Amino acid sequence: KHAWGMDEIKPISNKSHDWLHLGATMIDCLDNLWIFGLKAEFDEAKEWVATKLSFSRAVGILMFETVIRIIGGLLSAFELSREAVFLRKAEELAGLMMYSFKANPETGVPCTTISLDGSRRCTFPTWTQRNA
Repeated sequence: KHAWGMDEIKPISNKSHDWLHLGATMIDCLDNLWIFGLKAEFDEAKEWVATKLSFSRAVGILMFETVIRIIGGLLSAFELSREAVFLRKAEELAGLMMYSFKANPETGVPCTTISLDGSRRCTFPTWTQRNA
């Protein structure tokens, strides 16, 4: 109701916070919905993933959070439900992220901050002197 499709809900204010623009909490909780037997809610979230999840607004996002929360959530949901939409979306997202491994060909270490809007922006934190 208050944060559908957003990354986080602020429970006291009932406001949302959208820092990845990827529906992070919903995707991260898909496996919980399945395991707890909340099939109607799982199906509603699956429909959102199939029809509304878009990666083009994700700019300046953390590689780590995107891998563990979005790709991890999609793959967990696929493994539990065998619903192909989750695997397709995980593969699509992984494909968009692959450029970040090529930014540092000497090591293959991916950028820590990436953009999925086609700009292929790729940065490392300041404590690494902005390189890997």
